[in-house]
Amino acid sequence: MSEKVTDQLVVGMDIGYGNIKMDWGDGDLAYPARVKPDWFGATESHKLNGMRASYDEVKVLVNGRYYWIGPDTHLYVPEPIVTDTYSDSPEYEAHVIGGLHYMFRKSGVIRRSIHKLVLGLPLSQFSLRRETLRQRYQGKRLSIPTPPPLEARYGPEIAVRIQNVEVVPQPVGSLVYWATREGSEEDLNGERANLVIDPGERTFDWYAAKGTKPIYDESGAIPEGMASIIYRLANTMTRELGIHIDYYTASRGLRRNELALIGAGMIDMRPFHAKAKEFADEVTDQLKKRLVSTVFDNVVLTGGGLPLFEEAIRKCFPPDIVRVVAEPMMANARGFYQWGAAED
Repeated sequence: MSEKVTDQLVVGMDIGYGNIKMDWGDGDLAYPARVKPDWFGATESHKLNGMRASYDEVKVLVNGRYYWIGPDTHLYVPEPIVTDTYSDSPEYEAHVIGGLHYMFRKSGVIRRSIHKLVLGLPLSQFSLRRETLRQRYQGKRLSIPTPPPLEARYGPEIAVRIQNVEVVPQPVGSLVYWATREGSEEDLNGERANLVIDPGERTFDWYAAKGTKPIYDESGAIPEGMASIIYRLANTMTRELGIHIDYYTASRGLRRNELALIGAGMIDMRPFHAKAKEFADEVTDQLKKRLVSTVFDNVVLTGGGLPLFEEAIRKCFPPDIVRVVAEPMMANARGFYQWGAAED
């Protein structure tokens, strides 16, 4: 690894309720957005088949308190944080610090300064929390745990200054990434009517724009994303199977046709998949009722929850204007990076 200080680094960071996604031009990363306060007990390692195995995590300090962050934290913290004050929380800052640590680790390059950090907010929180989030990190110095191979050279922590921060509506990232990837930059000008639909972990967002300029009266969000559907599915399974089903089990069941459960045997999950689709249809029906305009040049589908919602969303629009963004989970972060880099 090396230290790089000459050029200006732009980082797009999409800290969602479900996953953290990052793009810095030369690389990217993604892992589940789970965080655990250190007072829950030490989890650095465990015994497995008589061998010592380590979790891929890092311990970060926020406001005098330690938190565990990393790709393996979801193994024992299955449920996401779903709160409207997420971006104001110490857990959110822990994700910023942890994300930069993993960026340094993956890229093999240490940066003392980040020229621009581009963050996103759901539509439901954008106008209320945009400026607070920007001011929280603008000009801030963060103590980033040093990747282990460099501790002898740099010490246990690296001070990193965030020079500039920009906060954009989360779906803007997908719009920019889709248009850039497809060579459709003309769709980003002010004459084109675009609608981005972004079903995420916590919220189901839609962003209407002329080019990239928002039309707030035609944009909105519903606080029912993947997490709410998984909770509803867990309750349905609990009621129908007669045993308690938690969030983690219901989430696993959505990805499998069969699920082995203690006390219930092998469960055919396909009827429950159909039930989850019904829940998704109910959310999409709310979108149809709340859309002010139905005339768009492009309807761009994105978001980590898209596989569950796509079928229902497609029924709402003419097929020739529906576009599915590549890498829907990573799309916002990639667009954040492109947005920030283009402005420089």
